Amino acid sequence: MVVVVVLAAVVLAAVGCWVAQQMYGLGITGMNNSNSWGLYIMAFMFFVGLSAGGLIVASSAHVFGIESFKRVSVPAVITSIVCICCAGAFVLIDLGGVARVWRMFVGLNFISPLAWDMIVITCYLVINVVGARRRAQGGSSLSCGASGCHPGAQRDGMDFRPADC
Repeated sequence: MVVVVVLAAVVLAAVGCWVAQQMYGLGITGMNNSNSWGLYIMAFMFFVGLSAGGLIVASSAHVFGIESFKRVSVPAVITSIVCICCAGAFVLIDLGGVARVWRMFVGLNFISPLAWDMIVITCYLVINVVGARRRAQGGSSLSCGASGCHPGAQRDGMDFRPADC
């Protein structure tokens, strides 16, 4: 119970800091030094790496036929989705305020690395959600096998056809 209270206090303090940052901008974080700026980018890269790891574990079960990974396939995809959402949240924090998100839609600067981060994260999230949905329906996350979408799409005795083929 004590751990829950301590963690709740930490979360409450973090939310309070985030609200202060939304009200006063990134200047309150001391963005003129490289450590606070690097913290957001470091957390972004950390969560992207965790997400990629979850997706590799999940896809290894089906692509390489590793039976021991199949039972952790769905939790790995769910973890991957949560981690890529956290990575996107850190990119939004790096914008300096959630109120600035609309600028990503009306005047996207394709030269900006931040714009490409959001594009790639969105694509990655779509891939993860589609893979999770297919696994939840009992199919493979693969669209079709190497030899196409037909009854002969098998390799080494493993069926690589998705459920809708």
